[in-house]
Amino acid sequence: MKTLTRYVLGRVAGRFLLLLGIFLTVIVGGQVTALIARGVPPEVLGPALVAMVLIALPMALPMAVATAVLVALSQMNRDGELQALAAAGINPARIALRLWPFVVAIALATLVLWHLVMPLGLGTMRSLMSNLLQATIAQRVANLEPIWDRDGITAWASHVEGRELLDVRVRRIAANEDLAVFAPRATWGLTPKGIEFSFNDVRMISRTRDGRLVTGEAAHWACPEPSDAVKSSEPDTMSTPQVLEELRTAPQTGPDQSRFNNARLTLHLRLWMPVATAIFALFAAGLAMVLAGAESLVAVGLVMLTVTLGIYPAVGYVKADPDRHMHDPGFLLWIPGVILAITGWWMLHRPQSAREAFAAPGAALARLWRRLRRKGPG
Repeated sequence: MKTLTRYVLGRVAGRFLLLLGIFLTVIVGGQVTALIARGVPPEVLGPALVAMVLIALPMALPMAVATAVLVALSQMNRDGELQALAAAGINPARIALRLWPFVVAIALATLVLWHLVMPLGLGTMRSLMSNLLQATIAQRVANLEPIWDRDGITAWASHVEGRELLDVRVRRIAANEDLAVFAPRATWGLTPKGIEFSFNDVRMISRTRDGRLVTGEAAHWACPEPSDAVKSSEPDTMSTPQVLEELRTAPQTGPDQSRFNNARLTLHLRLWMPVATAIFALFAAGLAMVLAGAESLVAVGLVMLTVTLGIYPAVGYVKADPDRHMHDPGFLLWIPGVILAITGWWMLHRPQSAREAFAAPGAALARLWRRLRRKGPG
């Protein structure tokens, strides 16, 4: 390996490790903060931290490698190293392309992580949700807070013993009814549709909109509460062969298309992310050539925005309403990815043309503003 190649790889690898640690901290920290905000006691999050890292690592790798390429090459550009090499007859674009062994290695690692580690992390996290929810309910009962407060339904309990709740009171406020329920004992469990509360020896009193009171008793009353966070069986927790089998067997027509749509999105993401890792790195290298004098934080922000826009539209398209029939979400990944790769290659090999093209709209607006100012308000 040539000295120049070792030098460039060393600069990028060092920044990659630092940025990977930062991105992992941010992603895992965000998950921990979200769970604590929901009422999960921090002391029970230990087993879940491993699963969070497994989930965060496949997402952090593409961001870290693209940002490392951008920061390292931008620094070399600002320090005049690339100009000095160009003066010696070495094309700066060829210097950036010497990073291909490193980028390919990260892309292969991303392939393994998305096909093997991500399903394991998601499956582990969802299997732990029951324990986390149990700890959350116990914490809320101890703090005299509602164990459930959502969609017009509020529930309290005086004591909790494992999954059994004592002296449970529920109030459900709807458009036409105000319902109050009391049960000396209740249990809860996780179903494919979410949380289900099961009450025994129930006493109810209902007040309708017209003022009528209705009372009653029941030996049993169940109250399911949908919650995406506790679904235990989804295609993203399956192995890739199982996802392919799911796509072959899941119905493509009918009222509920969620499993088929989620399986299709899962497969696309697992195939796309390793390729996207190389595309993001190529785009970042081109951006480093174009934004030679830009601040590092601004350039990093542009890369983060690019990575987000390269992934989120497809995920948002499916997750917004997964039950409906929809087009294949792959077009929101692969078509923009090809455009991004072409743009990155163009910026890398024609940085001056890219600067002029990017500056043209701003220059046109500046000329228009000057003309308007010369004409004045009249």
